[in-house]
Amino acid sequence: MSRVASLKLSFNPVASDHTSCRLFLNVVNTTALRGAFPTAKIECVVDDNVEKPELTVEYTNGTKMSMQTNQMTVEDIKERVRNGIRRVINQEQ
Repeated sequence: MSRVASLKLSFNPVASDHTSCRLFLNVVNTTALRGAFPTAKIECVVDDNVEKPELTVEYTNGTKMSMQTNQMTVEDIKERVRNGIRRVINQEQ
């Protein structure tokens, strides 16, 4: 999370294929993680009308990455976010 400026999660709370997005929110919205990275913003759109779960990550260098998470596991999502962080760090060097 060191290079993540914001996260926006959109999901339907009752749809079974939106589970990974909901669970990812549980991973990133912990007291310890929020305390370690207090400037990272987390926005949630929780709505029964959301058809596809989506996560948009904005990194500290301004780049954004969006992904539909209905075919992903929480580990898949975490890996994509980590890969984005690695790209930002490499660009900074």
